[in-house]
Amino acid sequence: MHLSGDHLLDDLAKLGEIGAREGSGRTRLVLTPEDFEARRFLITRMKEARMQVRVDQVGNIIGRRGNSTKDDLPVLAFGSHIDTVPSAGTLDGCYGVLAGLEVIRTLNDERAETRHPLELISFSNEEGVRFPMMIGSKVASGIMDLETAYELRDNAGITYRQALEAGGLLEGALVAARRTPGEIGAWLELHIEQGPILESERLKIGVVESIVGLVHMLVTIQGRAGHAGTTPMNARRDPMLAAAQIILEVNKIGRELSRSSVGTVGLLNVQPGAMNVIPGKVEVGIDLRDISGERIDQGMQKVRSAIDVVCKKLG
Repeated sequence: MHLSGDHLLDDLAKLGEIGAREGSGRTRLVLTPEDFEARRFLITRMKEARMQVRVDQVGNIIGRRGNSTKDDLPVLAFGSHIDTVPSAGTLDGCYGVLAGLEVIRTLNDERAETRHPLELISFSNEEGVRFPMMIGSKVASGIMDLETAYELRDNAGITYRQALEAGGLLEGALVAARRTPGEIGAWLELHIEQGPILESERLKIGVVESIVGLVHMLVTIQGRAGHAGTTPMNARRDPMLAAAQIILEVNKIGRELSRSSVGTVGLLNVQPGAMNVIPGKVEVGIDLRDISGERIDQGMQKVRSAIDVVCKKLG
């Protein structure tokens, strides 16, 4: 049985055009016009592959292939997501979804039956740029309840429910998002590495041995704004100095905690944000990850201690 790489590459290219900006990748934040267009593209492709398509209460898209001999057996599911971070590449998430679609098309072409029913799932809001991450999979797995998900807000104060409604995703009879225990027997996700290891070792494929946990922390440092030209250095309470030292501490903790730990500061909000004004407030977004929950806790405690030391030292 042979899968068509040409079909897959064509789908990836066409999906990659949605939300694309010349020279800056593509941006499809969840439940924005670009995301809605990508959803329509995927649903059309699923229906062309003769899948039974449904959208659940949180916007997950599920396509089911009906050619199974034991329809009451647990589902074999595969997929990923099609929302993106800003200025994203073409493969993250989309590769897993569209490769799964090509598997379905190939099975159809071969008129193959499977014992278990097959489902291709595109989970809503995996990236967590606009809303807190992984809402779709959290509700489906029971980690988050539906009403909690609906009340989550983006930076503009729009709730997840309102964003779903704006796209017409809460119209009609909706399928329950929560999957019952045992309903899905196995999950398979094809994914790009998003790192340099396989490439540097000239390996074509790897198998995931562990999944990291992560913690996000948004630190607000309050100082005193002032004119950059007329405020003496010894009279300043500049929160950017504390932010700079905290960034260095996060990097140090990420390097020293363990071989599998990483620490990142990927968000910095400076207010009022002018070159000739000493900042009055700085927000620092910290991302700490490890394969061990215990080490994540240790790392966050080290981060909190470092923040206390830096802020006390600088007053």
